[in-house]
Amino acid sequence: MTEGEKQKMVVTPWEVSGDIDYGKLIEQFGVQHMTQDIADRIARHAGYMHMQL
Repeated sequence: MTEGEKQKMVVTPWEVSGDIDYGKLIEQFGVQHMTQDIADRIARHAGYMHMQL
């Protein structure tokens, strides 16, 4: 593969490969970007802010 070529994005429950386009992935799955407001709501309901959020 030469520089500039992109590998086809494949995302299934069993495989993630290729060049991942997070914008396209978010659109395909019908979700939204994680915002500080969402993180705050999760922390409020969980009782703490998880370190990976």
